[in-house]
Amino acid sequence: MTSTDPRTTAAASILEAVGSGVVAVSKSVRAGLTTSSVLAAKAAGKRLLVVAPTLRILRETVSEAAGGGAVMVAGNGSCPLLAEELAACPILEELPISLPDDCEKCPHFGACEVTAILGRSDFDATGITYAKIQALMLSGSKISKMLRAAVQKTDYVLLDEAHLLGFGSVPSVPVAPLPEVPPEFKSLEKIRALWVDLLARHGEKVGEIEAAAREGPAGKHLSRHIDNLGTLTWRELRAAWGELRTLAKTGEMGRDELLLLRDAIEILSYGRGSLHYVSEDEGRAGRVWISGSRGRGERALSRFLQSVVPYAGHVYASGTLVEPHEGYFAELSGKAVARAIFPDVLRASERVTLIPDTWSLNAGGFSKKLPAIVDQIRQIAEREREPIYCLCPNVAKAGVLRKKLKEAGVAGVLVDYYRSDKSIGVARPERIAVCIGMAEIPANALDPLARGRDEDERWIDSRRLRRLAVHAATWQSLNRVRDPEGVTPSRVYMVGVPLDEVRELSRWGPGRAAVLEEVRTTTRPGGSTGRKPIFSIRVDEEVERCNILGADMKRSRGDQRRVSEMVEKIELYDENSIICKKGHFFPIRTYAVSVAETL
Repeated sequence: MTSTDPRTTAAASILEAVGSGVVAVSKSVRAGLTTSSVLAAKAAGKRLLVVAPTLRILRETVSEAAGGGAVMVAGNGSCPLLAEELAACPILEELPISLPDDCEKCPHFGACEVTAILGRSDFDATGITYAKIQALMLSGSKISKMLRAAVQKTDYVLLDEAHLLGFGSVPSVPVAPLPEVPPEFKSLEKIRALWVDLLARHGEKVGEIEAAAREGPAGKHLSRHIDNLGTLTWRELRAAWGELRTLAKTGEMGRDELLLLRDAIEILSYGRGSLHYVSEDEGRAGRVWISGSRGRGERALSRFLQSVVPYAGHVYASGTLVEPHEGYFAELSGKAVARAIFPDVLRASERVTLIPDTWSLNAGGFSKKLPAIVDQIRQIAEREREPIYCLCPNVAKAGVLRKKLKEAGVAGVLVDYYRSDKSIGVARPERIAVCIGMAEIPANALDPLARGRDEDERWIDSRRLRRLAVHAATWQSLNRVRDPEGVTPSRVYMVGVPLDEVRELSRWGPGRAAVLEEVRTTTRPGGSTGRKPIFSIRVDEEVERCNILGADMKRSRGDQRRVSEMVEKIELYDENSIICKKGHFFPIRTYAVSVAETL
């Protein structure tokens, strides 16, 4: 992409207009805003700071666009002196990591990705993760102050994948005793004791939630705020992290138990948290969890924007831009927020075709429908004869489907899941996708974020937030197969997603909101009744229009066509025009990053 690329011109217009203000930019997924902004800022002689969920996204966008003119501010796990230790004990990458003592005396100081920005002044763009910003703002160390001062020298801050800010993950642990630790780990023993005390103090609230859930969780807001969690001093927190790393290196405790301890330590370092019920086993069971506060990460980011880079232009951008509540971005930046659209100048959306189904996959229907799903994927694979990117509702179902496809002899299908680190912010080589339903989020998962004057209003708000989060995760993931250059067509088979839902899913633009239409009474298995809120999606202006097969038909005809029937209607690629290359798939975890990094 050169400076004459129309996308760079469009990005330059947005940066010029925002000045030192704030703008929320709606765009198509994979529209090239990040790359274009790096080039536009450089051409204008300005410096750009890009904030993203993962270092991988930054390397594949900022570094690629700016080349030698970009510098990363990586997490402590990128320290070269820690590389050997991390290679020997990979679980350490998932635990808070401290830099070695006397960082400034290290021979790599000013050259490694952790401190490179301190050794350079000739850079045009900087990349940093949201987790690293939180770590910098929560630490009072000398190196943190130096890094804050270095990133302060920027003209614009581009907050990439900004839809994640209001829906980000927090440390969560089931309400139960923590795993036992060897007696020599005194700090971790104290953590276990504090945890027991925490659960005892809030036992009554736990009982209330459990009682309400036993009567049926549907139609209820099952979350309670709790205060006074911050019982750990900074010295105690660092001691606990140190012992946890030491315990991990002994190999005496499994990964799951170590992560439970990690999350419990984080929760005990918060001032506020929540108790909330989360359904499990496809809705047939559930339990109460205790979580830390999303507010801590939001406060750290807000402090960064308002005290470290207050005079820079703040640009919130995403292909699935939504706010959990009106005015959220303005609260973070402390300034009024304008709206803008980054245009699909290459008309890449027109080369995307969505193929709906006639039935809707619910959380409990995956196992029952699995044989039919495998058969549909087989038909699509035989018809397309191209590498296929297949998305499942969650990581567990992805594992099941991967096994069944192998048993059925279906090759060339790379099975992933919504919200993985390969399904957001990065490119994929495939141009054919098969989506199995949509992203799966437990019914009560967003209860802690809900607002309202009473339980009923909070229940509806929780379901509204869940609707927005499901759509964002689904739309981000399926668009990985889109050609951002608008040259090669892509097709997305929406198995278990009917036409009306595909229409709603594909509607994006400024002011996107889920509007309550009605609360419908439903009959559950066994004859009991429940309630279900029905939402419609509204936007002030649509930023893109993909092709939806059957959308131009009368509803009775369009809804009668199954994905398996649509396969026969699809015109195949001209084999001479195929530019897709078959990629490799590796099992992956969610992109969520622990923010308890110490400095």
